[in-house]
Amino acid sequence: MKRIPALDSLRALAFATVFIHHAYHVPLLWAGVDCFFVLSGFLITAILISQRGNPGALKSFYLKRARRILPPYVLSLIVASITVGVAWKTDWPWLAFFAANVGVSFNFMRTTALSPLWSLSVEEHFYLIWPFLLLFLPLAHVQKTLIVIVFVAPILRFLCTPLFLTEFPIYLLTPFRVDLLAMGGLIALSLDTYKERWKSAVPWLFSFGLIILATLALLGYRRTTGDTRAFNVFGFEAILAIASALVIYGATLEEGIVHSVLILAPIRYIGRISYFAYLIHFPMLHWIHSPLIALAATLIFSGFSWELMEKHLIGRKIAGPTRLGEAVV
Repeated sequence: MKRIPALDSLRALAFATVFIHHAYHVPLLWAGVDCFFVLSGFLITAILISQRGNPGALKSFYLKRARRILPPYVLSLIVASITVGVAWKTDWPWLAFFAANVGVSFNFMRTTALSPLWSLSVEEHFYLIWPFLLLFLPLAHVQKTLIVIVFVAPILRFLCTPLFLTEFPIYLLTPFRVDLLAMGGLIALSLDTYKERWKSAVPWLFSFGLIILATLALLGYRRTTGDTRAFNVFGFEAILAIASALVIYGATLEEGIVHSVLILAPIRYIGRISYFAYLIHFPMLHWIHSPLIALAATLIFSGFSWELMEKHLIGRKIAGPTRLGEAVV
C-alpha cells in the first residue's frame, strides 16, 4: 500500500484539535477524534483490500496491529503511573479488554486522565470484525454492509438517546460511533473507481457540515448544552461529513499550496507520532498545568517512543504477505 503523505498531516491536525479541546475546553474540537475514526476506517480498509486473496493475510494483519498498538499502549500506562499515579489499577479490566468506552460511559472507570482511551476501544472493536468481512466476503456485499451501517447508526442514536441519563453512552459506545469507521471504509472501497466524484463532493460535504452545525448552534442545540436527539443525529452527521471531506481531500490532493504545506516534514512527523501523543496527552495535561509545556512534553516523549520503539516494531518483517509489512498506519 502506497503511503499518502498528506494523511500523516491530517493525523497531526486531528491530534492538535483534541489537545486544544482538552487544554482550553474549546467547543466541538473533540471532533478531531471523529476525524481519526474516518481516517482509520479508510487506511485499514485500504490495507485489507490490498491483501485479499493472499494466504495468511488475517494473521499478518493482527500481528501488525498488535505491534502497532500494544507496546505504546502499555508504555502509556507506565507514563500515566508516573504522571498521575497508579489509581488506574482499579480500572484494569476495562483497560485490559479494550472496554474503556463502556467503563467511561457508565462511570465504572475512575481514572479521568485515561478517559481518552475510549476511542482506542472503539477501534479495537472494529478490528475484531472488519478484517473477516473484508477479506472473505464479496466486495459488493461489504460495500452494502458499510452503507447500511452509515444509515443505521444515526437511527440508533435517535432511538437510544432517551435511554441514557448523560450524553456519554451515545458519544462513546461503538454502535453509535461505528458509522465514522464505516464511512472511511466506504471511501477506501470506491475512491479509485469514483475519484473525481469524491473530489467534487468535498466542498458539498464541508458546506453541509458547517451549515448544520451553525443551525444547531443558533437553535441552542450545542453539544455543551446537554444530550439532545437533534445534536446526536444531525450534529454527529455534520461532523461525519466534515471529517469525510478532510480524508477525501487529503487522499486525493496531489499539488498546490495546501499540498506543499501538508507534506512538510515536521507536520508529517507529528502525524506519525500522534498515536502515542494521543495516549499520553491527557495525563500530561493533568500533571503539567501549563498547556504549552504539556504539549512540548507530550511531543518529546512521543518522539522518543517513535524513534526508540515504534518505528522499529512496525518495520520488522512479518511472515506472509509482504505488502502488509510495508504499510504503516
